[in-house]
Amino acid sequence: MRFGKLVCLGLLLVACWVVPGFAQERGGMHGGDGLTFGRQLLNALSLNESQKEQVRTAFTTYRDTARQVWKDMRTTRQHLQDVLLDANLDTNAVAMDQQRLAGLQADLLQARITLAEAIRNVLTSAQLAQAAQITQHLRELGQERHQLLTPQTQP
Repeated sequence: MRFGKLVCLGLLLVACWVVPGFAQERGGMHGGDGLTFGRQLLNALSLNESQKEQVRTAFTTYRDTARQVWKDMRTTRQHLQDVLLDANLDTNAVAMDQQRLAGLQADLLQARITLAEAIRNVLTSAQLAQAAQITQHLRELGQERHQLLTPQTQP
């Protein structure tokens, strides 16, 4: 029974470790993630030089903040993995690591929101409207792609 619990906890840990990687692969900073303005979207908005510099500064600030959070998340995940693989499971340490990871994810979300707000403040109202229009069109295309790639059930 104890071995089964360890296996289940190990699988849970692997899932927690792998899923963020898949999520980043689907969008990340390059394609946008719903909160930030992706590089391609910003290029489509024809920013002037001043705006480009302000956006670069915002991304640099975000990267500096996020880099430390990602490092802390990696360290906490490794510690959690060690705790879960230990012969004597320390449930308090698991709970503490779980809370720590949740806090770090909240910090990362806050950094992404701060980045999006900083970029939003740089854009003109016309650029914001254009960004909204492009984003809506991309959503529609994504839904169409999903429908085309979803197998149709046969009657």
